[in-house]
Amino acid sequence: GVVGDGPFLEFGADIKLLNEYGCLTLDSRRNLYLAACEGHLTTVTREGVIKDKLQMDGCWLYGVAHLKQEDKYVVSDVNNHVIHIIDPRDMTIAWTFGRKGANTGQFNTPCGVTSYTEDGRTVLAISDTGNHRVQLVDIYGTHVYTYGWEGVGEGELRRPLGVVYLGRGRIVVCDYDNRRVVT
Repeated sequence: GVVGDGPFLEFGADIKLLNEYGCLTLDSRRNLYLAACEGHLTTVTREGVIKDKLQMDGCWLYGVAHLKQEDKYVVSDVNNHVIHIIDPRDMTIAWTFGRKGANTGQFNTPCGVTSYTEDGRTVLAISDTGNHRVQLVDIYGTHVYTYGWEGVGEGELRRPLGVVYLGRGRIVVCDYDNRRVVT
């Protein structure tokens, strides 16, 4: 059920389905999208009602972000080392890109994901956790830029997890093993 009459809304404690969720995002209609670690993406309305569920067997979903320009969702799959683009109209996988590896466009445990628009195109920033870097790619997986390599110094990362776009080309990264936040 839904609890709360103030600025906060709480729901899901009584819904078995809402166990083991990792990340969330809002769409333009203020629906909440939840990525579940055990392999499903769930839509919840702002009233706390489960609207849709996309079961993705064999996946371990971690990050999710709304692609405003395309009205799609991007979700990272750490188990398969890929990125899925989801169409919310019919809750299907529109396309997938990436594979396990250390080259550009390849991932090793992709976790956090955020998106922004630059020069009319959507760019994804993905924390490529196992490769100790953040990759910027377009929505089809074409490499744009890579930031970081393994280490503790400036420009170096150790298991980056969360990423968020601040605007004006700035991305904030949760540098997990270095216990710091970097921009």
